[in-house]
Parts: sequence; structure tokens; C-alpha cells
Amino acid sequence: QWFGQEKIAYDETVVDGIDHAVGAFLDMMRGANTGKMVVRTA
Repeated sequence: QWFGQEKIAYDETVVDGIDHAVGAFLDMMRGANTGKMVVRTA
């Protein structure tokens, strides 16, 4: 409900493909992402 009304804002970094998971993990450990780090596999 709140997301639809845009009362809650969030940040995320999305990386596509399991082949980029290692790089995404390393970026997360370095603090290079914003908010949640998501690896989209499908």
C-alpha cells in the first residue's frame, strides 16, 4: 500500500546475471553499492 503511494523510498543496486554475482559481492564488500545489492538471475 505505501509503496504504491510512494510514501516509502528505497535504494538498490541491481546486477543482471549470475556471472556477475562475484563482482557484485566484491562491490558490496567495498561499499560501492547503494542500498540493497540484488543479483537478478531470471
